[in-house]
Amino acid sequence: TVGIQIVAGAGRGQKRIVLLDELGDIELEAPGFQQAVLGVLESGKKVIGVLKQSGNPFIRGIKERKDVLTYDLKPATYPVVLAGVRDFIMAEFDPESI
Repeated sequence: TVGIQIVAGAGRGQKRIVLLDELGDIELEAPGFQQAVLGVLESGKKVIGVLKQSGNPFIRGIKERKDVLTYDLKPATYPVVLAGVRDFIMAEFDPESI
């Protein structure tokens, strides 16, 4: 599918940061897409992912990875999440800035 091609291409492409948005329950029905997402996570690229509050095995597996940092996004945590994501991105481009 197009989604698999896009995600797999992001893992092989020249970009240093990949954004994966709204991963959740639909991916349970798409093993090829799951493999593409896992390929990006193994690619060595920096990945920012938005994961739904799902208890499915695929999302749990991502959250349990040792190379994954998660934030619980809600109004009270916006400043902390914003600072964390900003620092994550800036470190990729200018490590001296943080």
